[in-house]
Amino acid sequence: GNLSGQVLEKGTGRSLQGAQVTVQGLPDVAAESDGRGNFDIDLPGFGDFELVVRYAGVQLVRPVHLEPGAQSPVQTFYIRLPETLREMVVTAPRSPDRVSKAVISGKTLSSIAGSGGDPLAGLQAMPGVVAVNGSSAPAVRGSGPGDNVYYVDGLVIGKLFHYGSLSVFNADLIEDFNLYSAAFSPHYGDVTGAVIDVALRKPRTDRIGGKVNISLMGADFLVEGPRNADQSFYFAARRSYIDLFIKQIEDKGVTIQIPRYWDYQGKYLWNLNDAHKLSFHLHGAGDQLALNLSATSNAAIREPVLAGDLSLSDSGASQAVMLDSVLSDTTLNTLTLQHRTRDARNHIAQAGDLAFTQESLLLRDQVRLELSAGHELTLGAELGQTRVTVDADLNNTPCTQFDANCDLTTGTRVKLQDAFSSRLLALSVQDRKRVLNDLTLVGGVRYSKEDYLDRTYTEPRVGVEWEWSRDTLFTAGWGRHNQMPTGQQIVRAFGNPRLDHIRADHRVVGV
Repeated sequence: GNLSGQVLEKGTGRSLQGAQVTVQGLPDVAAESDGRGNFDIDLPGFGDFELVVRYAGVQLVRPVHLEPGAQSPVQTFYIRLPETLREMVVTAPRSPDRVSKAVISGKTLSSIAGSGGDPLAGLQAMPGVVAVNGSSAPAVRGSGPGDNVYYVDGLVIGKLFHYGSLSVFNADLIEDFNLYSAAFSPHYGDVTGAVIDVALRKPRTDRIGGKVNISLMGADFLVEGPRNADQSFYFAARRSYIDLFIKQIEDKGVTIQIPRYWDYQGKYLWNLNDAHKLSFHLHGAGDQLALNLSATSNAAIREPVLAGDLSLSDSGASQAVMLDSVLSDTTLNTLTLQHRTRDARNHIAQAGDLAFTQESLLLRDQVRLELSAGHELTLGAELGQTRVTVDADLNNTPCTQFDANCDLTTGTRVKLQDAFSSRLLALSVQDRKRVLNDLTLVGGVRYSKEDYLDRTYTEPRVGVEWEWSRDTLFTAGWGRHNQMPTGQQIVRAFGNPRLDHIRADHRVVGV
């Protein structure tokens, strides 16, 4: 008779390799569990036997009965390991760069007063970071809400906040975030503001679990767990429904339809082997807002063209696959393929209508080489393409946020139906070297080229980190940065397709 089984750690469900399986009274009959905890043992016949499983000084004995022609059930043994043998997890910063960087865990952020339990809402309680009325993004010192770039698990995300500054991610999934307010690494995208780099935690691997939250505002759920020893997943989704109970609010001539929002996140991890890990990522979020301005409201008095119905909708989604590889003892590689979409439709009373869609494909590769102790070289490359369609019938106001007298009412009516593509190529290199026990120098450069405005930029970045004592770190950095102007500023009929990029020099010191 043949008997199969599995040996797992009690509590975590982790497979135990190398467990010895024997039969009481038959010392020559034995087997050993493999990397998945599985074993097969051949018994010298049928009848009653006692299986003995030994692992790390723990022994389990179980009687089994085999009958001819009958299917024997798989025997699963759960062994509770001594505390000294439990798995230890060693963590390190996701990025060694420390110039202009603030790192806060999701748990700490969610406890900040005014965050409402939303870790990324707590971000706006930090010095130099403020919420801006009418925007779903924060402003970081020296720049506006549209000047930031957002990364989640190394992926570019266009939408990090809903209207009202509620983040688009389930609070239970946020592990930490890095905020770079200036002079950031050349491996990040081309913006003149700040970089907000969020990390979502890994799915649980011990067992399937979940959580459901229901409140007056909306509901969300999270389900996660392992599929097997090498694969795990989570999926979370949320939707507001307060608009079903409170249809609208009226105040001083402004009638606001209660905003609606939704979002989802998913991650699937697959450990192919000891050197390669494959992950799949899903993100999506959307908002809808409607309001009516009476002719006597303050906004309509200032801008008569705004009197009437206004509606705004904005949604986006991202799908990506990422391969992390250990190429050697000193070389790590991350290869990413990401697809993003965005759809926005706005009706602005008598001022007109604007609808646009955007679809992007980005291939990104990054190699980290440890040249010697305290010396690391990182190389990066990005290749992307974006397709945009525009349908606009709108009063054109070719002014910026620096023009206080920007008048939408007297703007020239412009119509445009257009579709165009833009390609991006970016190369980056950064060298970090600890030149003294307490002094690290950082140098890098970013080369970027796009073919819509046909602009090319080569921008250096430098930094220094001085560990004056165990508790005190001094940093300084300088860098040149560029950013493509907004769509209305560069699209034909509304703007100038021959503009240069916005340029910025960043200088920052910190302690």
